[in-house]
Amino acid sequence: MYRRNDCYYFGAVNKYKIEPQDVSEVSYDGIIRWGEAGDVFQLDGIRNEKTVYFESSLQEWAQLIESGGFASIFKKKQVLFVGDRNGRIDGYAIVALPGVTSTNQEMLVIETGGEARVVHAILRKILSKHAVRITVPWQG
Repeated sequence: MYRRNDCYYFGAVNKYKIEPQDVSEVSYDGIIRWGEAGDVFQLDGIRNEKTVYFESSLQEWAQLIESGGFASIFKKKQVLFVGDRNGRIDGYAIVALPGVTSTNQEMLVIETGGEARVVHAILRKILSKHAVRITVPWQG
């Protein structure tokens, strides 16, 4: 739409498909679990540490996570995974998991945050069941 209206081209998008055998083992001494509603407070702190993020209130962001609007486009279920060590969340991944009616059986990574090794551990755990498609945008 923007290119058709002669808007200036800005940035790039790279897409990667990751298979389970492509990811090495990772050491993380916490647990990887599904996120819960009460986690949003710690997650908001992690999200606000990013240099680039979509500005929204805590309530708006929680609603976006819960609604799963982007995932529903592909007939997938949006899920939040967190790396939890003794009640402290070190990282998270918001993903779209495929279902029976999904357009493909790959998981989509929607957003991640926190320590890179924790995000790696979360994705590694998910990769035991699904191939992953990750999109990396670049604006600059």
